[in-house]
Amino acid sequence: LAILDEQCMLPKSTDQKFTRYLYSKFDRNKRFSASSSQRVDHKFSIDHYAGDVEYNTEQWLEKNKDELPAKSAALLKSSS
Repeated sequence: LAILDEQCMLPKSTDQKFTRYLYSKFDRNKRFSASSSQRVDHKFSIDHYAGDVEYNTEQWLEKNKDELPAKSAALLKSSS
């Protein structure tokens, strides 16, 4: 998701802010849903072909960062 990548680049973004952004962006999408109880726990559901799948956004930003180890980044910078 481009939205997830965007949120990962923002310095003060959190999983909760990301989830609230999803709620505001996709609330009217027929395949997206988030009940009151899901919203309290920062969860949402997507209606896939096999049925509703619930997602919890805990640690999503951290998991998506995929940063290279410092030694790998240095090696890439030094190569031509």
